[in-house]
Amino acid sequence: MQDHHPKFLERRHANGFTAFQGGTRWLIKPEAESEAAGLAAAERKTTGVPGRPPIPAECIAPLHRLNAFQRRLEKLQDTRRTLLARLSSDWHKYMLCA
Repeated sequence: MQDHHPKFLERRHANGFTAFQGGTRWLIKPEAESEAAGLAAAERKTTGVPGRPPIPAECIAPLHRLNAFQRRLEKLQDTRRTLLARLSSDWHKYMLCA
């Protein structure tokens, strides 16, 4: 007879975790692959280095700010969901007591 208890504990532990979305992050890239291929070919002709052109320096700081605002928005949305769930739970308990 096998002992299934360790397997049960392992499955129960694994089921205690859930995946959730990591959030949205913004980045800059060419609009289409054909455009990227054209840019890479043009860059090889001028610099001899394959790949995409670098992001302009004036775009980096706004991109970082945009990502910081996005993280703040997602944190506020998580807080809102938490508070709504708490409000719903408290209202349900109140209605049971009333």
